[in-house]
Amino acid sequence: MPFNFTTFSDSPDFKPRIAIYGDMGVNNHVALDKLIDGARKSEFDLVIHNGDFAYDMNELMGLRGDIFMNLLQPMTSLLPLSVTVGNHEQYNNFSEYSGRFTTPPPSVFYHSYNLGPIHFVLFSSEFYFYDQYGTGQLQVRPNQNISNLKFLKRFGRFSKLIITSVSFLEATKGQT
Repeated sequence: MPFNFTTFSDSPDFKPRIAIYGDMGVNNHVALDKLIDGARKSEFDLVIHNGDFAYDMNELMGLRGDIFMNLLQPMTSLLPLSVTVGNHEQYNNFSEYSGRFTTPPPSVFYHSYNLGPIHFVLFSSEFYFYDQYGTGQLQVRPNQNISNLKFLKRFGRFSKLIITSVSFLEATKGQT
């Protein structure tokens, strides 16, 4: 089966149709058939996976991640997939996630882009909870926020701002 998709319209009237989901596993992907069907029928222009891939991509020495990516292929071969990292990707400093995805600069964990009238800002808040990997990732985020605000001030043509992030704080026994 050939894989292809078309580029976005450059018309000023372009209004992208976006599917947003998160928390999808190899064994629990109840929305995937609808997403694939929607991609085949051109119901979406973009899909955003908002964290927690495969449960967990690193299991079976990364094989679970491979299986998951193959499950997504009928959809991602037709339209772009935009990603943010979730807490289930934290194994080995988020290496399965950062090794599988590329994004616009500055980082696979913090990035932004424009699509039609929308300026997207995608970032991870997981580094506040998984600081055992260091705090270098946290230093990028304030700079990204400042850059985005300067950009929006200079190019005010965007009528929408979409910000996605994933955060998860697990309560431990005895705490509320």
